[in-house]
Amino acid sequence: MSEEHTEQSQIVAIPFYTRLAIGGLLTIAVTVVVLAIAQLSSGDTSGLIFFIIVLVIAGIPAVLIYRLGATWSLVLGAIAGLLGLLLSFGPFLAETITHINSFFDFTGALVATVASVLVVVASIVAIVQGCRGEPRVEATATETRTLWRVAAVLAVLAVVSAGVTIGARNTAEDVERIGAFEMVMKKTSPPSPTRLSG
Repeated sequence: MSEEHTEQSQIVAIPFYTRLAIGGLLTIAVTVVVLAIAQLSSGDTSGLIFFIIVLVIAGIPAVLIYRLGATWSLVLGAIAGLLGLLLSFGPFLAETITHINSFFDFTGALVATVASVLVVVASIVAIVQGCRGEPRVEATATETRTLWRVAAVLAVLAVVSAGVTIGARNTAEDVERIGAFEMVMKKTSPPSPTRLSG
C-alpha cells in the first residue's frame, strides 16, 4: 500500500506540462495500438511495421520523461510530436478528413494529430518553465477548461464519424441487397414473347 502511495505521490509531483507531454505520448501509443488491432482483425498486416515504429517513437520518450524528467528527454518528446504531426498523423488526417465515414481512419488520425500538437506544446512549455526554475505542478482553471473543451470536441467528432460510418455501411448493404434482388428477378422472370416472322 505504501509503495502505491509513493508512486502516486511521484506522479502528482511531476510538473503539469511534463505530465501533459507524457499523456500526449501515451495517447498516441494507445491510438496506434487500437488502429493496429482494427487492421489486423481485418486480415491486413501491411501496416504492422509502421505501427511498431510509431509505438517505439512515442513510447520511449514517454518512459524517459517519466523516469528522468530531464530537459533532453523533453526535447525527444517534442521531436516525437513533430514527427507525428508533420510526417505521419497530420498528413493522414488531411487525407481522411474528407472520408469521415471511415471511423477508425478519421478518428485515429484526429486523436493522434491533436495528441502530437499537445506533446509539442507541452514539451516546449515544460522546457521553458524548467529553465526558468518555475515548473508548475497544478493546472490553472483556464488550462483545465481548455483541455476539457478539446476532449469534448474530439468526442463529438468521434460520435459523428461513428454515426456516418454506420449509416454508410447500412446504405452499402441496402444497395447490395437491391442489386442481388434485381439479379434474381432477371434470372427468374419469363422470357419476353417474340414476334413470328412471315
